[in-house]
Amino acid sequence: MSERSIRIICSFKRHSMKRCLYQRLIWISFALSTSHCANSTSDELSSELKSGSRSCTQRYLPSGPKVESVEIAYRSARDCTGGEQPGARALGDYLTDHFSDFMNLNQGRRGIEIYNCRNVVGGSSRSLHSEGRAVDIYIPTQSGWVADNLKGDMIANWLIENAEEIGVQSLIWDRTIWTASGGRPRHRCYRGESPHVDHIHAELTWASARRETLFFTEGPSALRAPPTPRTSWIGESCQSAEDCIGGSSGELPLCLQGENQSGVCSFSCEGVCPDRAGKPVSFCISGEALSRAPEIGLCVLKSQANACYDVPASVETHRRFIGRSSANAGEAKVCIPLALSDPDLDPQPEPDPDPEPDPEPDPEPDPEPDPEPDPEPDPEPDPEPDPEPDPEPDPEPDPEPDPEPDPDPRSRSRSRVSQW
Repeated sequence: MSERSIRIICSFKRHSMKRCLYQRLIWISFALSTSHCANSTSDELSSELKSGSRSCTQRYLPSGPKVESVEIAYRSARDCTGGEQPGARALGDYLTDHFSDFMNLNQGRRGIEIYNCRNVVGGSSRSLHSEGRAVDIYIPTQSGWVADNLKGDMIANWLIENAEEIGVQSLIWDRTIWTASGGRPRHRCYRGESPHVDHIHAELTWASARRETLFFTEGPSALRAPPTPRTSWIGESCQSAEDCIGGSSGELPLCLQGENQSGVCSFSCEGVCPDRAGKPVSFCISGEALSRAPEIGLCVLKSQANACYDVPASVETHRRFIGRSSANAGEAKVCIPLALSDPDLDPQPEPDPDPEPDPEPDPEPDPEPDPEPDPEPDPEPDPEPDPEPDPEPDPEPDPEPDPEPDPDPRSRSRSRVSQW
């Protein structure tokens, strides 16, 4: 209420100016208190929403053999340096290359933010971002702005286990601050204005910022290997839920185990299924089709031109599982993984009510016995050879007759002449 209004009211009611001034003070105090309450209530609601009541009962708890054994001196920030440090950028690139499946790549530069000349949120001291040696690793949040601990815890634990090799002096994630120096335990509840449920804040030493630690001098071989990233989407094989990629909005995946110890990734659903950029579209069906209870919904892939991509599955038509959702009824051709198919669930043909008996076959005639073979005749004995006749004696030669005397020597000479 303005001073002119108070004066008009005072003159109308014939109050003294002193009393009017007193009423003026009351009005001003009331207005200020009302405004302050409104602003305070609004700020508290906003703070409650962002900080999740700042409860530490469900905060991140670091795990690993080196959580309490690391000893690295802490150095705070002094002033803005004008840009990011080379070690911070190299670490950010390494994290994006090896942990992209766990990160929110839509924030910052591929899920990483480093330099920002500012104070600590809600404080008066300089943030290490002002010196370019703090790395923010963005993690997708679950519904209700809740930290996704399946993703973020894995990266935070890996950073702590490699803190000496990399040069990590402090880390903040999901209402927990861990420092590489000081008393035990090294982690405690973080009650700053930002609960850090959407990103991990990792602070580097100056040696790390200048690329002087083992991570830079000896290479990534000096580090403990990063955990295997999740690669399996809906319908793809898995051994546990750790192999399956979560939904883009933080939905937790399932690994449905089959009888042959081979599992398939899926999500529980009612009406709709989570989708992910670059992955096939999914559809919510009754769990009965996957050898599960019929009153639950599970996600499978929609088929594309009656094909199931590279997933071993059969194409079937199923209705949408509605559950308690307000989704519209519908049906689609989907891919039922062979690893979860149950032959006992295949529909069997119903028997006829009065089946006609099959006619009895005519009796087969007895086979005729094979005729007995004729007895072979006894072999005839070989005829005895005729006896060889005795050799006839050689005939004696006839005695040569005595030569007759030549009566006439002249006849012999005539005979000799006739031969020539």
